[in-house]
Amino acid sequence: MKAVRAAGHPAADGFDAGTWAAAEWQPLVGSQLQALTHGARAKALYDDEALYVVIDSDLDDTRSVKEHGADGSIWDDENVEVLVDPTGSRARYYHFISGPQPGVIYDEAAGLIADPLHPLFGKPDVSWNAKGVTVTHRRANGRWTALFRIPYADLNVGKPEPGAVWGLNLGRLWDVIKGDNGYELAFWNPNLESQRFVAPEAMGDLVFE
Repeated sequence: MKAVRAAGHPAADGFDAGTWAAAEWQPLVGSQLQALTHGARAKALYDDEALYVVIDSDLDDTRSVKEHGADGSIWDDENVEVLVDPTGSRARYYHFISGPQPGVIYDEAAGLIADPLHPLFGKPDVSWNAKGVTVTHRRANGRWTALFRIPYADLNVGKPEPGAVWGLNLGRLWDVIKGDNGYELAFWNPNLESQRFVAPEAMGDLVFE
């Protein structure tokens, strides 16, 4: 996926107009290339302060979702996920999940602990919290858009230069059988080995233009 340079802060809507029009929609497909009954797509922009990723997907206007607090079990309901590695090494990543509820984000990070004797060495640290990440949601006409704004400061990196390559994956889970365990799962970069989204080795490349 290409991240297009934005002139000023990108708008939080109108994803086919203005600066957003320069970025191409990329489809999310079955996590293991299975057929889906729902659809999702994504695109990315960046500016001097942050990376912006919008995920646009099917979601019936009448579909209700549970209320989840910060770092709650958002993965048990309709959700979108972002997995990003600003080093491109697949050794350090940041994981964000959000649902249609305003202001609710689950976040964790891995690869920040260098001490091999630390119990969280090489594992995700769920106690890590981003300070500036936000998600703006819009639901209308059977669609749900979730716009992630991820400041570079939260990723411990500076502004990427044109040509920089980060690791990225995006996910969308539809809880299609309400009250049961049925679901559909789509990724931007499919994980052919398993249904697991948090798999750094399955990330694709995010290229900054």
